[in-house]
Amino acid sequence: MSKNDWTTWLSKTKSEYLIQIRDAVQALHNLSENEKPLAFYTPHGPTHFQMVEDNLHKLIPDAVAENELDEEERFYLLASAWLHDLGMYRSVVFDVYGEHLEDNEIREKHHLTSARFITSHFDKCGVKEIDKEFLATLCMYHRRKENIEACPTMKSVGVNNKSFRIKLLAAYLRLADSLDIGSYRTTTPAYAICLAYNIPQESKMHWIKNRVISGVFIDADSHKIRVEFSEPKMDDKSSFNTSKFINEKLDYVIDLVMQDLHEELNSVKQILVSYGISYFLEIIQTKNAEFVSEQTANDLVEMVANYDILVHPSASKLLEMILLTVANISGYHLNKYDKPQKYTSSKNGILSKIVRELKDFLSKINTELVSSRPCHYGLTNLIRSCEEYVDLLESNKNIGDFIDKVSCLYSAHHKYRQNIRLQSSSFFEKKYLIENNENKKFYIVLYGYSELAIKAICGFRDSLILAKYPDAKPRDFYDNKFETDFSDHFTIFICEGQPKTITAPQDKLIYHDGIRYAEALRQRNFSNVIMIPDATIGNIYKNFDIDLILVGANGFDRECFVHSSGHASIINLGLYHKISNNKSKPLIVLATTKEKFMTHDPEKQTKKSKNVTTDSSNEFNISFFEDNNVESREKVWFLRDIQVLKRLCNNSIALFNPREDQIPIRDLDFIITENGWYQIKGSPEKSESTQQNIDDFITAQQVDQ
Repeated sequence: MSKNDWTTWLSKTKSEYLIQIRDAVQALHNLSENEKPLAFYTPHGPTHFQMVEDNLHKLIPDAVAENELDEEERFYLLASAWLHDLGMYRSVVFDVYGEHLEDNEIREKHHLTSARFITSHFDKCGVKEIDKEFLATLCMYHRRKENIEACPTMKSVGVNNKSFRIKLLAAYLRLADSLDIGSYRTTTPAYAICLAYNIPQESKMHWIKNRVISGVFIDADSHKIRVEFSEPKMDDKSSFNTSKFINEKLDYVIDLVMQDLHEELNSVKQILVSYGISYFLEIIQTKNAEFVSEQTANDLVEMVANYDILVHPSASKLLEMILLTVANISGYHLNKYDKPQKYTSSKNGILSKIVRELKDFLSKINTELVSSRPCHYGLTNLIRSCEEYVDLLESNKNIGDFIDKVSCLYSAHHKYRQNIRLQSSSFFEKKYLIENNENKKFYIVLYGYSELAIKAICGFRDSLILAKYPDAKPRDFYDNKFETDFSDHFTIFICEGQPKTITAPQDKLIYHDGIRYAEALRQRNFSNVIMIPDATIGNIYKNFDIDLILVGANGFDRECFVHSSGHASIINLGLYHKISNNKSKPLIVLATTKEKFMTHDPEKQTKKSKNVTTDSSNEFNISFFEDNNVESREKVWFLRDIQVLKRLCNNSIALFNPREDQIPIRDLDFIITENGWYQIKGSPEKSESTQQNIDDFITAQQVDQ
C-alpha cells in the first residue's frame, strides 16, 4: 500500500512511527532469512503483514475510520498488523524463551510469544515503551483460540492514562488476519505434507483455504464478505479429464472452508455489531469458472484426493497421498488402471530440480511425518522404495523409468485394496458363514478405522449376493439396490475409538473414529450400523451372538500385528468370552496387505520415537504422563471446558493415552490379504498347527518383498 493510502489515517508523526515499526519488523524478517523455515506452515512475513494492513482499510473505510476511531486507535491497528505474527520467527522465539522450540510448539504459542517479545524487546520492534503493553495485548488476541471475551473492553495507555477500545481493535485485527487468503502462501509438496503431518487442525485449514480460494471481497456498505472459489474447467483436448472429478469433490471442501470462515466471523461479529462502526453479518460464496493449466488441475486433483487425510488418519490414504505427490513433483498424473500421464514439457536442467524436490519431500516425510506416525509401517516401507527409485533416477537420468516404478506402486496399492474385497468374498463363502438360510443375520464388531476392514465387509456382502445370483459379476451390483437389500443381513457394532478422539476449544469435535467409521459404512449402503462406547463391548459380547471381530493393522510380522491402542482390549475380551463359554465365535479376523509387513522390530521402532505434543491444550499446562517405553498421544481426547482443564492442572492430574497395541498373531483365527486368506489358529487338540499356519502365512507375504 502506498504512503498516501495509509497516511489518510495518521498524522505525519504517527506515520513516521508506523514506518519505524515496519522497518524494524523488516529487519527481524531479514535476520530470519537464514533460519530453517517452519515445517509445513503458511508463510508469515512482510507480505502477509501488508495484506493484513490492507484488509484493515477494507474492513473500515477511510471516512468511517476518520470519524469513528481515534488516531491512536487507527495507529494501534496498523501497527498490530505488522507485529501480531512475530512469534513465528525462530530468533524471536529464542529471545523470548532462551531455547529452541519444536515447530508445532512455535505455531501453538506464537500469539503469546509475539506479546512477550513486544513487552520485553520493544526496542527491536520499533515500539515505544509507553505503547508496548497495549500492543502486546492486542496482538495476543488475534488468534481465534484465544477467548476474545476475556480481552478488556478498554485499556489505558501512557502517563495520561487515556483509554482506548482494545476489544474492538482486537476484533478487527482477528478478522483482517483471517481474510488474508491466497495461493501465494502455498506450495504443492508442502501442502501435501501438511495434510499428513501431525499439526493442528487450525493450521491445516489455512492450507486448505489458500488452495481453493481465488479472492476475498469486503463490502462494508452491505456488511458482507464475499469469498470467491475457483471452479476449474479443462480443455476437452486435455490429456486427462479432471474437471468432473475436481468439481464433484470441491463442494465438500468448500463447505468446510466456509464453515471455518464463518467461525472466524462469529467469534467477533457481536463485538463489531455492538459498536456499530463497521460490521459484517455474513460471508457468502461464489464460484468462478475458469480454464486452468494441466499442472494447476493436477495440483487440485491432488488436493481433493488428499482431503480425506484432513478428516481421518487413514494409513491407506497416506500411502496414496505420498505417491500422488511424488508423481506431481515429477510432472505426472497417476491413474489407478492406466499409464501415468505427463502434464509438463521437458526443459533443460529440470531433471536435477525434480531430483532435488523429490529428495527434499521424502526427507521431510521421514524426519517430520514418520516420526510423528511411528506405527504406520506401510508408510516406512513405501518411503524406502521411493528413496531407492529417486537414487536410480539421479544416476540413470531416466524419468520415464522412475515414473513407471512409482505408477506400479500406485496401481499395486489400489489392486491390493480391491483384492481384499475379492478375497473376503471367497473367505465368507467357503470357510465361515454361508448357509442355506436366506434370513441369516450376521453380527460384526469393528474397532479402529480401517479402509481394508471396510473392503472386507463389502466382500462379505458380495458373497451373499453371489450366492443368490451366481451369474452376476461384482461390478454389476456395486453401489446399487443389490447392496442396499443385502446389507440388511449385517448388524455392525462400531466402537467409538475414544483414544483417537481429537477435540478443540469450545468442545469442537475435530476427529471421532467411530463417527468416521459409521459414516463410511453408510456411504457404502450398510443400514444396520450401531455405535457403542468402547467400555460396553463386554455387554455386546454377552447379549449378542457376535460372529466376527474384524480389524485392520498398521503393521505385522510373524509374531504380532500392531494397531492403535484399544485393539488389545477388544480382542482379549472377545477371546475370554469365546473360551469361557466354550464357543467357536466370535472369530477374530485381520484384513491387511503385504505393504504393511514389518521388516524391523516394532519394539525398537516404538521406543526410539519420541512423544510429540501437538495439542493446543498445553496452553493450560496440561500434564501428560510419560514413559520411555510407551509411545503416547499427547492430546486431550475429551471435552475442552476451560474450567475442567484448569482443575486438572490445579490438582496435578496427568493424562495418559498410549498410542499403540501389539496383538499376537496366534490370537487371530484368520487373516485376509490381497493374495488369499489364511487360517491361523489351529484346532485345540493340535496347537502346533497354529505355528505352522503362521509360518506358511508369513512365507507367502515375504514373496516379492
